[in-house]
Parts: sequence; C-alpha cells; structure tokens
Amino acid sequence: MQTRTAWIPSAVALAAGIFATGMTAAVRADNFTEFAPVVSSTPIIQRVTQPREECWTETITTDEVRRLGGISLGSFDTSTNVVVPVRRDVQRCRTVQAATDTIQGYDVRYRYHGREYVTRMATDPGDRIPVDVSVMPGTR
Repeated sequence: MQTRTAWIPSAVALAAGIFATGMTAAVRADNFTEFAPVVSSTPIIQRVTQPREECWTETITTDEVRRLGGISLGSFDTSTNVVVPVRRDVQRCRTVQAATDTIQGYDVRYRYHGREYVTRMATDPGDRIPVDVSVMPGTR
C-alpha cells in the first residue's frame, strides 16, 4: 500500500505538468506589427459656428444750427442762425455667425493580405498604417 500511495502523488504531478504544458502551448500567441498600404484617407470635418461681434467705423454727416455773433438788445437781435454740416465718426456693431471647419479625425481604408479594412484614426497616417497582428492556433 505504501508504494501505491507514493505512486499516486507522482502520477498526479506528472499529469499536472503535461496538462500545464499543453495548455500553455494552446494559449501562447505571437504578437507583432506589420505595415499595410493606405488606399485612402478621408478627413472627418465638423463645422462649428460661433457668434462673434463684427464692428466698423462710419463717418456720418449731420446738420447743426449755429448762431453767428451779433448783438442782442432787448428784443432786438442781430445774430444769425446758420446750418453747418458736422462730420462724426460712429462705431457700428453687429453679431454674425462665424463658421469654422475642424478636422475630427480620418476614415482610413487600407489593404492587408489582399483584403480591405476601414478604421478611424485621430491623425492622417500617410501612405502606410501599422497593423498589430496576433497569431493564435485555431480551436477546431
């Protein structure tokens, strides 16, 4: 009996080692990065409108009545009223909607191993895009 008891723990340890090795091989994956050519890169544009004040200066002319000198004795007045054009600069303002186009990102179409894929990126990738590849054995 003593021999059999010693054999069971070592058999269990051996089976556990084989099982652990087999599981590690099934889960192990290779990860690497390749580059794929970009087929197209289209900017995603968002139009943002904001109110802003637009001001300018206008010169306006108004007529003013001026009194030219003379003497005034009781009800007798020798002064003369004259209409004189007066020019003034006046500031005018109005609120307008200012539109600004901002690039939110890029829709990128690329080819990898004969198939086309589409992704959205924050920046324009240029003529090639990094592709992270993970290889893992199938489950069939």
